Amino acid sequence: MLPELNFSHKDLEPRIDEETVKIHHSKHHQGYTNKLNLAIKKYSLSSETPIEEVLKNISLYGQSIRNNAGGFYNHSIFWTNIAPNEVNFPTKVLLESLQMNSVLKMILLNNSKILLLVALAQVGHGCLLILIKSFFYQVLLTKIIH
Repeated sequence: MLPELNFSHKDLEPRIDEETVKIHHSKHHQGYTNKLNLAIKKYSLSSETPIEEVLKNISLYGQSIRNNAGGFYNHSIFWTNIAPNEVNFPTKVLLESLQMNSVLKMILLNNSKILLLVALAQVGHGCLLILIKSFFYQVLLTKIIH
């Protein structure tokens, strides 16, 4: 089932307009949801099976589940992590986690424009993830397979 948003379609304005949010949620994410629900029936899975369980066993399923489970899950994470009325980059949580590592903080702050451009280039094709562990960081680009 398509997760409900914790905000209205217009709450992300002016950064993301209401129509874009509405289309992305009610058409694009709904599309992954519908295709995943159809694919799940072929494998005798319940539509109540948590998506995390499906993903843990993803190698057991065909391409229709792999593609749509990933798209569904990525969008579910996206909607729960996007915040209306927050305009700070990097976020407060990210800055707090970086306070112990001033070198890493400097790298991310100095490269924020580059990271933003790389992320924007992924729109519609995947997403950019920044993984931080100890004194190392890694930028990953994911590809959404259709």
